[in-house]
Amino acid sequence: MDAEGVVIAADGELCLRAMRDADDDWTRLVTWRNRPHVRAWWDPDDPPYTLERARADCGPALRGEDPDRLAVIEVAGAAVGFVQFYPWAPYRHELELMDVDLPEGAWSLDILIGEPEWLDRGVGSRTVRLLCDHMLHREGASCVAFGVDRDNARARAAYLRAGMVAAGEYLDLDTRGGERVWSVLMVRTP
Repeated sequence: MDAEGVVIAADGELCLRAMRDADDDWTRLVTWRNRPHVRAWWDPDDPPYTLERARADCGPALRGEDPDRLAVIEVAGAAVGFVQFYPWAPYRHELELMDVDLPEGAWSLDILIGEPEWLDRGVGSRTVRLLCDHMLHREGASCVAFGVDRDNARARAAYLRAGMVAAGEYLDLDTRGGERVWSVLMVRTP
């Protein structure tokens, strides 16, 4: 199903629009995932991201075959990043492997600012705050909880500015240099 024009949430010039099954969105996502400032934190042990992998990873969500929701972050109509959000319920096994306990109804998100000129301009913080508001008030989330690599000071600071609270550390399933990564659990409640 093509989601062209579907706005998930907006605040002034910041808009989260549903990712489309369109060449420009696919190409943009692949480009962003391969940028050094993104690869440093998002699956750095994986080979470079390809169009085929993007379609395999994200195609089911765009077709409504899995619970993940995908959005392009736009500022004044310019695409600057990507965010995915989802309920934790289908991923309970992963939570168990990480020894993380969340309440029923918890949701999560993953975000990247792909355009380097938009780093350190508040887009990440504003996006996380806007999307948390959406999940808590529109999706019925009991809380929003996700991890951030404890060494990623830029992201941690952005999430704190977005109203998240650091709620402990855990050993994530993501790897860097073949080793599982210590992450900080960031949580926001209604």
